[in-house]
Formats: sequence, structure tokens, C-alpha cells
Amino acid sequence: MKLIINESQCKILIEQLKSPNPQEIADTIWSSVSGVGTDEEKMYSALKLINNQNILNSVNRILVKNHNQNLQQIIGEPYEFTDEEKKTIYNIFKTNGLLELVLNGKKQKTLLDPLSLQPSDNLIKFLKCEEGKPGSNCQPMLKSYRVPGDVWTVGFGHTGENVKPNMTINQSKAEQLLQKDAQTASDCVKRIFSDWKQNNINRTITQSMFDALTSLAFNAGCGSLRGGSSKNDLIDYVKAGKFADASKRILTFKADKPGFSGLKIRREKEKNLFCKDGGCTA
Repeated sequence: MKLIINESQCKILIEQLKSPNPQEIADTIWSSVSGVGTDEEKMYSALKLINNQNILNSVNRILVKNHNQNLQQIIGEPYEFTDEEKKTIYNIFKTNGLLELVLNGKKQKTLLDPLSLQPSDNLIKFLKCEEGKPGSNCQPMLKSYRVPGDVWTVGFGHTGENVKPNMTINQSKAEQLLQKDAQTASDCVKRIFSDWKQNNINRTITQSMFDALTSLAFNAGCGSLRGGSSKNDLIDYVKAGKFADASKRILTFKADKPGFSGLKIRREKEKNLFCKDGGCTA
């Protein structure tokens, strides 16, 4: 049996074969940011293939379906790309005539019941970079060390009675401890919202807000996040649904702890995470 196609159909087939594959682009984008560190060149190469709105929309649909994040959100991660790298990314979209669509395409906030949430993969990656060995590309400290306050620490900021001087662990153990500590911190956040719920205050938040609050509890402790009696406390603003005010309080939340000079930079990142997805807009 002969298969006969006309010239027009032939041209369409050729264009389809030449057209970039959205699934492959989406997979490449995600693999460039989902490992340890970020492969910027791999990301740039994938983005250059997005040369029209249809491909952009298709890539975003795949990313959201598989990873619950669109391209705009990935680029906007506060800890993923430097300002210079973001400039390169936006220049690629400008060259392809898609910059305005990208800048205006941020996902609107989706408010969720915090009792249904868990620490996201993005939070785990954030904690690895913030709690890991400085200058190590988000790797753990495999030998215990002492931080100001005479507290022994190992892995990704893990502390406790089980951490001893000169203690050593492997990468797998560091990952396990991080998952457990992140779960403990997120359980603290959930207890706060659960207590409010018992008083008929059903506050909903975004996943990114939940992640930011979990990071604060991880770093400063559950008691610190719960706050005191002052109505200016960070958590009181969250309770009232005043998210923009809460985000401002993040910047100063336990940020002046002696011996921890990097906390102010971390708080800026946590503020950006809290406000991601339009969480701090009306």
C-alpha cells in the first residue's frame, strides 16, 4: 500500500520534525535545577529552544503537572539563580520575543489548608544550601562542629544530644537527618495553625509560605516562631492574614544572633520565599 501525501502535508511534517519537543525541554529544565547546585548552561540551552508562545505554554503545562512549578516560578526561586544569571535568562526570552509573557505569567497564589501540607522539595533544597557546609555547593558537614553557644552540629544543621564531638556521618545519614528535622519543623508550624483552628481561625496559606515558616522554625526553633504576647510578632501577622506585614517581620526575625552573620541574608531569601506566587499581594 502506497502512502501518498501532498506538498502541503509534507511541509507540515517537516516543521513538526524540526519543532522543539516541549517534553524534552521541560525535562532538561527540571534536571538543570533539581540536582545538587544548578547547571546554568544546561538551562540556557533549553530556554533557547522556547521560540514561540505555544512551546512556552506546553513547557509550563508539563512542569506544573510533573513538578507543581511553572517556568516563571523556577526562574524566580530566591536561591536558584544569581541576578546576573537571571539577566542572561531574561535576555534569552527577549531575543525570542517572549519576555513580556514570562514576566507577566507568574502563577497567582493558591491558598491551602496548612494542615494538609508537607515540606516541599524546594524547601529541602533551600535548607541544604543554607544549613550545609559553607562554600560546598549545598553539601553537608560530615564531621561534627561547634557553633556559637557551644552547640555541636552535623550534617545539614542537625543538633541534639545524639551529636557528639568528632562525630562523623555519611551523605545518606545527613539526608535522613535533614528530612527528619524538616518534618519536625513543619509539624511545629502545623500545630500553630491547628491551635488557631480550634478557636475558629481557619487561616490558609500558600505552599511557599508554609516552606518559609518551616525554614524559620528549623533555624530558630519552634518556640521562637510561636512568638510572644506582642501583636507585632511575625506569627500574629500571619494569624491575622496580614501577609505583607508578616513578610517584613521575617527580615528581622532572630536575625541578630551573635556569631551568625549570614542570618540577615538568609532572612531576605526566606522573605522572598514567603512572598513567592503572589503570597504577599492583596
